[in-house]
Amino acid sequence: MNRRPPRTQRQRTLALFKQADALHQSGNLEAALPIYKRILRDDPDAWQVTFRLGLLCWQIRDFDRAIRCLTSVISRKPEFPHAHYNLGVVYEEMGRTMQAFACYEQAIRLEPTFGDAWEGLGKALHALGNPEDAVRCYEKALAVSPPSGTATAERRYNSSYSLMALGRWTEGWAAYESRFQSPVFMGNYVLRHHEPMWDGSPLEGRKLLVHAEQGFGDSLMMARWINAIDGEVHIEVQEPLVRLFQQSFPTRTVTAQGKEYPRCDCQVAMMSLAHQFRMSAENVPTAPWLVAGAAPVLPEGDGLKVGFVWGGSPHHRNDKRRSIPLPMWKPLFQVPNVTWYSLQYDEEPVSVAAHNLRPLITDFADTAALVRQLDLVICVDTSVAHLAGGLGTPCWILLPTIPDYRWGLTSLDTVWYPTARLVRQEVQGDWETPMREMAEGLQALTKQLEAA
Repeated sequence: MNRRPPRTQRQRTLALFKQADALHQSGNLEAALPIYKRILRDDPDAWQVTFRLGLLCWQIRDFDRAIRCLTSVISRKPEFPHAHYNLGVVYEEMGRTMQAFACYEQAIRLEPTFGDAWEGLGKALHALGNPEDAVRCYEKALAVSPPSGTATAERRYNSSYSLMALGRWTEGWAAYESRFQSPVFMGNYVLRHHEPMWDGSPLEGRKLLVHAEQGFGDSLMMARWINAIDGEVHIEVQEPLVRLFQQSFPTRTVTAQGKEYPRCDCQVAMMSLAHQFRMSAENVPTAPWLVAGAAPVLPEGDGLKVGFVWGGSPHHRNDKRRSIPLPMWKPLFQVPNVTWYSLQYDEEPVSVAAHNLRPLITDFADTAALVRQLDLVICVDTSVAHLAGGLGTPCWILLPTIPDYRWGLTSLDTVWYPTARLVRQEVQGDWETPMREMAEGLQALTKQLEAA
């Protein structure tokens, strides 16, 4: 039988715990860590300390120790819902979605009004390809949330991805506006604009700043609404996009992010344009809005001219699933009567008989000129897909089993780009099947070209 520690030791433990907890709460994790460990050396049965240590280990990304701490707490206090929930958070961070799902479910069984656990279950269901049930979980989380506040905003923001994956665009974009009250979002994207946010109303002489907020592809995709804005507009985009936007929107002024821009009366983040224009599947603009220049000139080639991109940014959270190693493209490169052009910006296709276009590219204006001269682009889900779509160039986009929200889950076409075809991976990790499918499609295209 475990004996309770002497009163003086309990008092010392409590004093140390308060000290460690205050440091932990203030964000001084390095100082809190050794105090938690010291307490547990003296009193291994202090499960509350083990729990707090598990949370701290998750914060410093020591996931293995976090799991050991939290499972230890669960073995001693199986009815403590927060241990199950936080173990789910660790598993979610590690990409172990099924284990996270089980933890969130158990936390909800123990505490049916546990809003954080309902939100976690929604994220897990979305990651497992079930956005419909995910939306229901977010609704449960919001039902027990206060009318406003960061927790409510975070839940609405997370729900937006599931709503849009289901094609519920108007609801989804409205929920997506909650990102500006989300600590997670605002911690990743710093918006440095002091002007009042535009509410979509007529400008009536006011000057509007439209600014990029996320990736290159997001800016290219949302630029479709710029010409629909009636009034004076200044555009701020990432520097590699400046020249392309200048030639595509000659009646607007354009500057690079971080540079001084003209005085504006109001501002809107590009990803908010879909909400301000009440985007639906029926009203999204799809006529080409990007304009390519004449140079650089594509190197000569016979047969079908096809550009390709096999990898996106390695910093993207889903890059391991969306990028496809070049050897897996072999069935495509074996199709006769095709000249291949690599549009990959950061790596040369040394093992493939292809024109490497990297030396010709300094920015997206150069890439646009080259893409416009191609018959087809085949790429993973990266900015070149949005560039080709905005130019009206045919494009086949390879998608993993659980793709980004904008592509939905089943359709082979997309509301965003009428010239795009979505090639979906049916089994996680299996790119051989879609590659064979595309090789057959390429063969059909080359035969059509020969017959013409």
